[in-house]
Amino acid sequence: MTTRRRLTPEQRRTELLDVAAGIVGESGTEALSLEQVAARAGCSRNLVYNYFPNRSELVDGLRGRERDAVIAEITGLPHGAPFAEWIEHVCRAVLSIAAQRGHLLVLLVEPEELVAGRERRLFLLDIVAAKLRSAGVGPGRSVILANLLGGALMGGAAAVVNRGSSPDTVAAEFLAMALPLVEEPAGRSG
Repeated sequence: MTTRRRLTPEQRRTELLDVAAGIVGESGTEALSLEQVAARAGCSRNLVYNYFPNRSELVDGLRGRERDAVIAEITGLPHGAPFAEWIEHVCRAVLSIAAQRGHLLVLLVEPEELVAGRERRLFLLDIVAAKLRSAGVGPGRSVILANLLGGALMGGAAAVVNRGSSPDTVAAEFLAMALPLVEEPAGRSG
């Protein structure tokens, strides 16, 4: 007979998300079900349903956790760091997460998340735009560049996850493209 483990609600939620992340990592998002999470976690389906009423809520929980991990990595460098150092840190952090937990990072850029996560994406892009402004890029241009850099970085992460590209190679290409953009050409402000 198996002894039932007593966990706090937060510990149980974390355990269920860990199990779900393992399933996604092994077999992709399509393989994820509440029943499979319950079986692997050694608990009842009803317990899983208490935390995640449906598959969509479970996927949203994974997305939130991955988003928090990316934000923690991105914000890990002091604001006073020069733009080149900061963008390299952000780039390497995102690509490292892509290499380690790629299928989970892809959850952040699936079509439904692009719609549902609009405010969070804008928040992240606002951080990049503010950093660009602190590097001397005009306000209008900083918004455009933030969007371009965000898209390029997500594309780079997709190359790591879907194509098996080396994170170091992708980082080198991204930085070779990104760093010259920050240099303000004459007559091109704002």
